[in-house]
Amino acid sequence: MSEEFTLDMKTAHSRSLIFGRLAQAFVYPEKGVEGLLAAVDYTVAFDPAASELASSLREYTYATNIHSTSLNEELLRFYHFFGLNRSPSALMPDHIAIELEFMQFLSVLECRAAERGEDVTPIKKAQRDFLHRHLSVLAHGIASEFKADVPDAIALIEMTTEVIDVALMRLHEEVGLGGDVAA
Repeated sequence: MSEEFTLDMKTAHSRSLIFGRLAQAFVYPEKGVEGLLAAVDYTVAFDPAASELASSLREYTYATNIHSTSLNEELLRFYHFFGLNRSPSALMPDHIAIELEFMQFLSVLECRAAERGEDVTPIKKAQRDFLHRHLSVLAHGIASEFKADVPDAIALIEMTTEVIDVALMRLHEEVGLGGDVAA
């Protein structure tokens, strides 16, 4: 990752923009809306129902130590704790776009709390825990099992894992490792 990009990750505002853009890139492209991936490339890369080479964008595929129902319940508790509710038409709570949007939301909360002079430590701990328990597992799972020959998707996955790793490393430095994070 370039030094310029790493410096951009240092502000909550910049991180919110990055997480938001990554979230948008992992949603199936709407007709008439130009996205990072063309619809056919998105399908080949990320739609296991349509392509045997595709990788799932859902955490339950990679989080082998927890049942999918328990995983989604845990994710919904995270979201509800911060006042967020799920729309019936929304992507599943364990979809990478939803998890990235949640990190965008937490980054915005951090930015606003800092502007008001409030302690941002609890928000940073929530970010650290969410990244460690969920988004890192998901992104690295996708990266390790990705098979499709779609260069833009490969670049997106690499960038996403790098952003998550940098954010998690920064949070470990700022608020510690946390109770269940191995040293």
